[in-house]
Amino acid sequence: MDESDAEIETTVLRNSGEPFKWKRRQELVGVPRPELLESPASWITRFALTQGVEVAELADFLHLSVDGDFDLGFIEVRRKQLGVRCGLNPDEFVLMQTMFGRLEKLDKSGQTYLLSQGGYPQYRYCPSCLSEQTINCFPIHWRFKAWRLCPTHGVLLYDRCPHCDAVVVLPNDQIKGGSRRKGVAQISDCFTCGRSLYLNRPQSRFEMSRNQLTPGERVLCNNGRALLAALFTGYLWLNKEKVSRNLRNLNVLSRAGCFPHDVLHYEKNAALHIKYRHPRTHELVHVNKEMADLPSKNPWMNGLFDG
Repeated sequence: MDESDAEIETTVLRNSGEPFKWKRRQELVGVPRPELLESPASWITRFALTQGVEVAELADFLHLSVDGDFDLGFIEVRRKQLGVRCGLNPDEFVLMQTMFGRLEKLDKSGQTYLLSQGGYPQYRYCPSCLSEQTINCFPIHWRFKAWRLCPTHGVLLYDRCPHCDAVVVLPNDQIKGGSRRKGVAQISDCFTCGRSLYLNRPQSRFEMSRNQLTPGERVLCNNGRALLAALFTGYLWLNKEKVSRNLRNLNVLSRAGCFPHDVLHYEKNAALHIKYRHPRTHELVHVNKEMADLPSKNPWMNGLFDG
């Protein structure tokens, strides 16, 4: 792709002694607008497919880095420049940069609050939400460890593909995703096996409703929603206090175990490895789950959450 905004080309016409010059401007065609609350990694994945290129090539054209945590790295992008290159209103990217910009001040690496796999953004998802979307995408809140329960459908979010047990890692190449790297049509298709994350899915061990949560677990889920609300507004409220508090208080609450950050304890009976397709090499990567990484005893041990 030509990254220059415009270039001058010259052609000499046979019937004229003077050269004829014209200005040619290369533009991107069919650039998708970010959906409401969509995460940067989800948007760039869909964007690359519309241009028929790999994510790395498109990111290079837009001066974005896909190495490491793309969602956090997206806050370094100049919105105006990105808007000009994409032909979109720069305000389309305000929410993305605001949410992750505020988080970066609390958790620079994202290890405390964000899901990640191999250093790349990982997502949970609600199959029912995916099935109801007009345009499939992965919203910002599905990236957060604390967002465990879908408030719309009252079920716990899926951690992995119900067919092959792979995790969702973005940004990723739809044109090289799926089984035998034949490509996937929708971002809601698994990048490892190519099957839909919500259509014809088998019963999953993660498919649990709000009614199966203990009162303490419901409090943790509500706290998780409150965490995202705090990042959205820029401040938080504790109990019924009339004075708002600085976002720095979120770290204190996190260390106190107020958010559902850890894995589910019944995952101890799952396979000791998980897999995903690497977003740069496109090879299947198996990640071992060492016993040392499993949660230790804590007050929520007899419930659904371990932390």
